[in-house]
Amino acid sequence: STPLALAIRYFAPYDLIQSLIQTAPFMIRVNSSSFCTPLHEACVMVDHDTSIIQLLLEADEALGEVDNEKSDAAICANREKEEEMMTMIKKTRATLIQDVDGGVPLHLLIRRACSSSSGRP
Repeated sequence: STPLALAIRYFAPYDLIQSLIQTAPFMIRVNSSSFCTPLHEACVMVDHDTSIIQLLLEADEALGEVDNEKSDAAICANREKEEEMMTMIKKTRATLIQDVDGGVPLHLLIRRACSSSSGRP
């Protein structure tokens, strides 16, 4: 898991999560072995305030506007494997990445809303 995914999983303060996103925004789109992206993590964590989800969605939107040439040079630091990975990550929006069950974050948000409104886990 990435530091961002772990921060979300363990309920780090909003400011820390925001700082991690500012430091390494591409981590929003990195899959972890269990829950997929940090956005999936936030959607599954029912106790999370929706402001974290909103922050991740806004950051993912902003990342979609990043100039690939400039970000590749800054992020990948001329290491071939990392460069390929970062290019692949930047092409897929976090909102479209599927978890291990094939669900995208919207599916998880719907499950979350249904379970909280009906009182079921």
